[in-house]
Amino acid sequence: MKFISTEEWHEYINSKFYKRGGIVFSSSGTTGISKSIIYPSNTIKNANKRLKELMKLTPLQKNSKIVILWGYGLFPPAYYYTQTFCEMGHIVYPLGSGKNYGSELKVRELHNILPDVIVGMPSYILKICNILEKEGYLKDISAKIKFVVTGGELLTDGIRNKIEKMLNTKIYDSYGMLQVPMIAGECRCGNLHLSKDYNAEVLVDDLIIKENGTGILLLTSNNIFSKVKMKRFMTNDIVILDNIRCKCGHFTKTIKILGRKNNIQKIKGQVINFDELLHHLDYSGFDGEYYIEIIKEPTDTVNFHVSKKVNIEKFKKNVEDVVSFTFAIVIDNNFSVLTTNSEKANRIIIDDRR
Repeated sequence: MKFISTEEWHEYINSKFYKRGGIVFSSSGTTGISKSIIYPSNTIKNANKRLKELMKLTPLQKNSKIVILWGYGLFPPAYYYTQTFCEMGHIVYPLGSGKNYGSELKVRELHNILPDVIVGMPSYILKICNILEKEGYLKDISAKIKFVVTGGELLTDGIRNKIEKMLNTKIYDSYGMLQVPMIAGECRCGNLHLSKDYNAEVLVDDLIIKENGTGILLLTSNNIFSKVKMKRFMTNDIVILDNIRCKCGHFTKTIKILGRKNNIQKIKGQVINFDELLHHLDYSGFDGEYYIEIIKEPTDTVNFHVSKKVNIEKFKKNVEDVVSFTFAIVIDNNFSVLTTNSEKANRIIIDDRR
């Protein structure tokens, strides 16, 4: 059974479409390693069309003031949202993430703007809310804002509740990937509706493809994948796929995202394959044991728990060979690696408090 992988899709659009017009998104990201991805004009056009479709699920009013808090490196949704909202006649403020415009300065600008809509990563929006509260601006912002759009990372129930309580408004979550953007949007009933551009299925137990149920999300689209012989794109996201008659009146399949099939996590803007990190550390030649704790709320925190035998400086250097985000090393005097029900060591502990 053959699927389009992320690597194959990037290779395909970069090798086949580069003469047909489009945008090259380039960035060093947070890794210091330069990378570029081409998005053909047709991909951009259809992403904008799907975003307009998904925004019909929200209470978006005419002539809204919209602040975008996504970065503009290798994250095309920031561009799609900026361009699409502008085309729809709204006033757009692309303030970006905390790297290009400091968060403390940004909250002052937010207070000057008093936006109707804020769009961004849930963890970063929560950080901005905390600064707004500290600076005494939160009350004015919450009195004006109509709703929030989140995306780009898993929205946990804890973060959702905190943002909605602080801003006294509702979040409309969105789901999309760099390879196939604008996949699904949340309606007023809290369901993530798939765009009509996609046909969705789930892969169960890596063997069976089903129309509905729990499994890895597969996407097909004649419009998006028309030039690719391998029709199904495997997202690696584990979802519950359903076909319900939602009370909002938007009749498409819905998904509920349960998590990732593998240990790929986005931490503070950097996508890390933690399986590869484990492999790198295990073959780095230091003594002692360790495990990784990833806390997703209220903001990404990564703790490396190590036994007393570990050479801290050597361990830290080996981690920094792979990651660029800040992390903590915790020395556990009574070190023990947690085990699963099958008695296998659980080397990665993810706390998303869903």
